[in-house]
Amino acid sequence: LKKTTLGVHAEGAPLPEAPAEQGGGAGAKTTKGPLIVDITSEHDEAKLAEDAASHVVSVTRGPSGDVAVVKVTLPRAARASDVVADISRDLLKVSGCGYNVTVPFPFAVDDAQAGAKFSKKKKQLIIKAPKA
Repeated sequence: LKKTTLGVHAEGAPLPEAPAEQGGGAGAKTTKGPLIVDITSEHDEAKLAEDAASHVVSVTRGPSGDVAVVKVTLPRAARASDVVADISRDLLKVSGCGYNVTVPFPFAVDDAQAGAKFSKKKKQLIIKAPKA
């Protein structure tokens, strides 16, 4: 997670004194605005990236017409019951495990004929919805 520590001081107010062994003391520096310290590490950013949801939309042509295929990867989901998929004519909304993903379909779909499967191994929800 990105962590930011804010220390806001009034204009011209001295910064808190550091202990003598750290070079602080009587001649403390002053600041003319907020002090912002960013303590994000590269490890935190990499962890966020691998924990993020992602999706791919494709269209396949079958004997009964076009089918929209949406694959949503959800790294924190362990089973199908962790995820809720709401399929409407124009949109797919996926939520659960802290995720909220909205994906527009490439065309209007027949939501009554749509189907969903969850791959535990890939931590991926696969939605197939035929063209309306």
